[in-house]
Amino acid sequence: SVRISFAGSVGLAARSHTITVLNQGAVALAVNPMRFGQWTLVGANVHGGGIPARGLWVVVQWRRNANSPWIEFAHLHPTNSNGVLRIGVPVPNAAPGTHIQLRAVVPTTHGWAYAGATSAILSTTVIG
Repeated sequence: SVRISFAGSVGLAARSHTITVLNQGAVALAVNPMRFGQWTLVGANVHGGGIPARGLWVVVQWRRNANSPWIEFAHLHPTNSNGVLRIGVPVPNAAPGTHIQLRAVVPTTHGWAYAGATSAILSTTVIG
């Protein structure tokens, strides 16, 4: 945060404002092979420092292609205090050979000095 102050002068009142600037955080995503009809392990690592002791919330999403809407595997999941998340998720109901895109999203969180984060899109293929 930056505090800007004007002491005032003849005809101008003193003023003071605080400006808070939030940078974009970063999150990396990894996924084990996605086997049809099974669960797989997804990992997310949040970068940016200052992770609150209670962790941060992460949403893991998937879609079939760039024109499809993002679908949540489940609701928000907390990272640990180091910003690490490891969860099991069901492989989407897609036939072997189907290409799937995944991403992790960290919403803006009180107590974390970043304006949220979205991982790069990770592409994988469902195997039989």
